[in-house]
Amino acid sequence: MLNGAGSRPLLQVDLGRIRANYAAIVAETRAEVAAVVKDDAYGLGLSAVSRSLYEAGCRSFFVADLSEAVALRKILPDGSIYLFNPTSFAQMSIYIEHRLIPVCNRLDQARGWVAVAGDLPLAIEVETGLHRFGLNYPDLRHLKQMIRRRPDLLISHLASADHPDAQINQLQRNRFLAAIELLRPERASLIASTGLGLPQSFHFDLVRAGSLLYGLKSGRQDRVIQSVVRLTAKIINVQSVAKGEGVGYAAAFRTQRSSLIALVAIGYSHGLPFACANRLTIGLGVDRAPLVGRIAMDYVAADITDLPRNRNWLGEMVDLIHVDQTVEDIAQASHASPQELLLRFGNQTRRIYRDERRSAQTT
Repeated sequence: MLNGAGSRPLLQVDLGRIRANYAAIVAETRAEVAAVVKDDAYGLGLSAVSRSLYEAGCRSFFVADLSEAVALRKILPDGSIYLFNPTSFAQMSIYIEHRLIPVCNRLDQARGWVAVAGDLPLAIEVETGLHRFGLNYPDLRHLKQMIRRRPDLLISHLASADHPDAQINQLQRNRFLAAIELLRPERASLIASTGLGLPQSFHFDLVRAGSLLYGLKSGRQDRVIQSVVRLTAKIINVQSVAKGEGVGYAAAFRTQRSSLIALVAIGYSHGLPFACANRLTIGLGVDRAPLVGRIAMDYVAADITDLPRNRNWLGEMVDLIHVDQTVEDIAQASHASPQELLLRFGNQTRRIYRDERRSAQTT
């Protein structure tokens, strides 16, 4: 018997907790805290998340590209908006109209921006050891000869910020200091979320907060950063299965007793990784039940034999992300990154926002 087989899983995003996480990060640093809201705010919704962070006092935002920057400016009338990946300044009027700041990460980009931007803000990314984007020191010397003013912002990115004792952290800081000495920027930014545990000397003027805002603790053990998402899906079928029967494709799970198996309407099409088969649980209140068998495109099975029998489980909404199973736990079980999973869940489920200041809204 099926009930609501076409219903999609629901991702609840707690905007109040995002604001609380922002306040917790602000309390950990003397620097300004900017919000990284690239890729639709890690899949949680650019508009709702950015508005909420602006209410919390955030005034600097980083996005992935020009389209996101334009969309964000339409949401926020003021504040600084930085583009990590500018591609072309051919449509200079767009940058001027929306007051956008590209983070130039190649010498040709910096040369192009200086040629057309006049006195508009100039942001430069420096290569210090990550070897992804950024001007190296010879590039910076060329840039120094090209411009007569100080850059408004100089940034770089640590390769091993989640390992505080890694020698490369100090090496990258030293290289960043050399770039600062050469260009004398108005402000400098070296660390993102994972760098908050490093000494204040790494924080400089601006911290770029991303993962921590969205409840991804990056190995932190404290309880200051709160989980901001809850993933739920509906039980759409319940079957009694005899001992020794296989469940799902290839009989990847075989019952060891007479069992009650529930079919839950979530699968890898909704972002649940195929690789975490037989490794996760569902939650309903204080009760837990293991997911069993392979994860299908739209469904997964759960062994609810040990759950109370005095209720009708059909149609119940169960938690895939709960107090005992975080996004990071699912990531570890599937050998994925938690950021990747947030993007998957955010893009492939229905989103609903919880905010004590307003009524809930679904996207």
